Amino acid sequence: MKYTKLLFIVALACLGACATPARVVDYYDLPPSALQNLRGMAILHEQAVSEGGYTNLGIVTGFSCGRVPEDAANGGESEPRRKAIEQLKLNAAAMGAEHITTPHCIVSDKIDFTNNCHASITCTGHALLQVAAAP
Repeated sequence: MKYTKLLFIVALACLGACATPARVVDYYDLPPSALQNLRGMAILHEQAVSEGGYTNLGIVTGFSCGRVPEDAANGGESEPRRKAIEQLKLNAAAMGAEHITTPHCIVSDKIDFTNNCHASITCTGHALLQVAAAP
């Protein structure tokens, strides 16, 4: 019985160690062209995107962990929310995007052992590239 508990704890530790934490992009990781896109990156409403003129490069996410105030869940601006949106923009710039759609953020107050967070916020949006107008 003693060995069964020990084996279970070892297996649980191995599974926890194999989990992949959220990828954090740093400004230094980006090439100069992506940094240029990041400087001019705007957040566009989905209605403007549906009118055309943009190519959707895919879904991007941004992640931030730490203490997340309850007002972040209600759309308020908090430091973790700003960091998650900043990560979203960095990930979009790394894809070559010039803009992103309005981010949708989810606040979790559950402990995230994978990312070593007591609370976390994940923001998701679309990476967009403006289509050049025909001459």
